Amino acid sequence: SSVMIVKLKAGAAPRTANPVAPQGLKGTATPHQATISWNAVSNAAGYFVFRNGWHIATTSSTQVVDRTSWLRPGLGYTYEVQAYNRFGGTSPRAKTIVFT
Repeated sequence: SSVMIVKLKAGAAPRTANPVAPQGLKGTATPHQATISWNAVSNAAGYFVFRNGWHIATTSSTQVVDRTSWLRPGLGYTYEVQAYNRFGGTSPRAKTIVFT
């Protein structure tokens, strides 16, 4: 019998820059619905969308339609979009206010 000693060294995980904040964020609305759109971020795997600080969607698209039943006519809602990459890096949030 013989003994073999193997030394393993973990490789470093690939590193990429965090995505930049989405640009061109805009919103349109009807009395009971808001549509939020933005320009694609080159190294983003997807986007988190927030309304008034609460997460409402995760998408790989560059548009979200918010049809939440409690949206009320004549009110303003703050929407934020945050890009994320496949390594878990996130961008700063881009913000817009939409009035229904």
